[in-house]
Amino acid sequence: MLEGHSDGVMSVTFSHDSKLLASASYDNTVRIWDVGIGSLQQTLEGHSNRVMSVTFSHDSKLLTSASYDKTVRIWDAGIGSLQQTLEGHGSAVTSVTFSHDSKLLTSASRDKTVRIWDVDIGSLQQTLQSHDSAVHSVTFSHDSKLLTSISDKTVRIWDVGTDFLQQTLEGHGSAVTSVTFSHDSKLLTSTSFDNTVRI
Repeated sequence: MLEGHSDGVMSVTFSHDSKLLASASYDNTVRIWDVGIGSLQQTLEGHSNRVMSVTFSHDSKLLTSASYDKTVRIWDAGIGSLQQTLEGHGSAVTSVTFSHDSKLLTSASRDKTVRIWDVDIGSLQQTLQSHDSAVHSVTFSHDSKLLTSISDKTVRIWDVGTDFLQQTLEGHGSAVTSVTFSHDSKLLTSTSFDNTVRI
């Protein structure tokens, strides 16, 4: 059992080499743990509000966090130093994830937008606008060519290269809770509070 946070833990993720685990909390911190011995390696402080989402880059060198303070932060996973603070969202950032080549980062926000960032220089590349309410989650396809975002009962699929909205998937009778791509990036599945899974 890993203890240390002083408030609720909202997100947890393994590094892709399975050596580290990161947790995000309402206590405004991210903690990095050594999986092998269960010890706390780093406490990442800097967010001024609850941290909602955390994920490692696919090379396990970087870690990113999304917060109600409207920012996304990129950290060096090895030494815990802050590398970039990405600002631009007008409301709480709810979800964040790296592309599979670790070159891009995408964030979802209660401001109804999805933003795509260049990881190396921390610059905003695209702002995707189509949702009518808060965006709760974003996911890259495994080939990094597509991006999905979920809001209320809908799933939207975007072309990463052109920021073109390819499809709006409707049909769930209640809020969509998660989406994931198949490993060949040809299929997408969604889950919902309507008690169904759709492919």
